[in-house]
Formats: sequence, structure tokens, C-alpha cells
Amino acid sequence: MAIDAQKKAELRKCIEENFNGVVCYKSISDVFSPHCAVRWGGPLGNGITGRMGTLGVFGTLRDTFEGPSQSENNIIALSSGHLIHENVAAVLSVNDRIGMCIWPANSSNNIVDVSVVKLDPIVIDRIQRVILNEKITVGDIPKSHLLDQPVFKYGATTGRTDGRINIVDDFQLFDEDVMTILPRRPQSNEFSTNGDSGAIVLTRYRGKLHGVGVIYGGCLTLPNCQNIREETIAVFLRRAMDRFTNATQQTIELDRI
Repeated sequence: MAIDAQKKAELRKCIEENFNGVVCYKSISDVFSPHCAVRWGGPLGNGITGRMGTLGVFGTLRDTFEGPSQSENNIIALSSGHLIHENVAAVLSVNDRIGMCIWPANSSNNIVDVSVVKLDPIVIDRIQRVILNEKITVGDIPKSHLLDQPVFKYGATTGRTDGRINIVDDFQLFDEDVMTILPRRPQSNEFSTNGDSGAIVLTRYRGKLHGVGVIYGGCLTLPNCQNIREETIAVFLRRAMDRFTNATQQTIELDRI
């Protein structure tokens, strides 16, 4: 530490002796901010609360009536509806904003929507879009075919995990059908944990890669009860996207992943 202080003092003296003007010294963190890759399955945070979740997938906004637009201002990212709501900045870290959330109106108790974040043009070059290089099909697979269907997801906390759909039913808490997901094998780690909200639930069905759900949260904990299963709750991706389209007259075209 003494050597570093001596070197700094010598450097400052050299600068002041050879520069005719005012010299200001600032911490490098005040001048530069590190820029991480913006990637699906990576972190996405609420710029006000600091709560962190997962960037589920990228896409492009299309006006329902006027046709496609190629503007970079229409590049969006999806996450969980309870993570962030409209007019709140989306961030990767405290000083690294990546865009502004435009949907839904309120996320404090939102358990049925996806968050739609319009990315800032300046971050477009930082996007890492493709890992699997596959197109996502978003459609309703019959409920009877979803039971025990193998699924996987990429979350910001746990990375890739594999599981199976355990229940598809109408939960009064959600007021519509949701799915619960268990780890693929008993006694294995949970399918998701804190920070994975917003991850897209994927499955292969009849030769195609389907996006079937969006991670909402972990197992439902009851007071004075011991949970014996590490359940994950996910809402249906197709229905959440349809709610956005019906309210805004804009459709979302998902990128390859």
C-alpha cells in the first residue's frame, strides 16, 4: 500500500509539473462503468427497488395494423410481471441501465403478466441473442399433453435446470390456470430459486421448441408446515403475451434463442 501511495504521489507531481492548467483527479469508477453482455437467461433488475430477476427472451414489437417495423427502438425483452412495471428503468446493475419497462401498469401483485422492456438503442450492440439457435413456438399445448412433460429453463441464478410439469390447474390465488414444475429427478436441486423470476420455461414437443411458461416464483410456503417438494410456479407465456396484445394492439415476435 505504501508503494502504491508513493507511485500515485510521483505520478501526480509529474502531471502537475508538465501540464499548464487545472488538474482534477477522479476515481476510475466515476469515469467508466463496466458494460456486461445483455443476454437472455441473464440478470435484469428493477431500477427503483433493486430487485433482480431474469431476462427471459428478446423480441420485436410489431404494430397489429400497420405491419412490421425494422426500427431498433422496437427491440424488447420479456421478464416476470411482478419484477418491474411501466415507466421504471430496467438495469443490469446500479449504473447500467438497459431500457424502460412499458408493460404492465403495476407489478406489485402482478402474477399473470409478463414485463415488456423496450431496450435503449445504445445497448443493442451488447445483446447476446443466440445460445441454442432455435426458433421458439408459442402456442397452447393441450393440457393433457403437458402433464409430466419435460421442461428446462435458463435462469440468472441457477442457469440451466431441467424439470417436469407436475400440475396444470386453476389456482384461486392466480384466478386462472398456472403450472407447477418439479425438478426432473427426486432429491435433485430445485428447478428455480430467487433471481430466476422471468425465465422462460421451454419444452420440446413434436419436433419443435416451445415456450410454454414464465417463472413466477418458488414453492408456496405454508406457516407451520414443512414443504417436501421444491415446486416452481409458472404462468402461461401465450396468455400473458395475448393480454399485452389485446391492451396495446401490438404483437411480440420472439427472437431465436
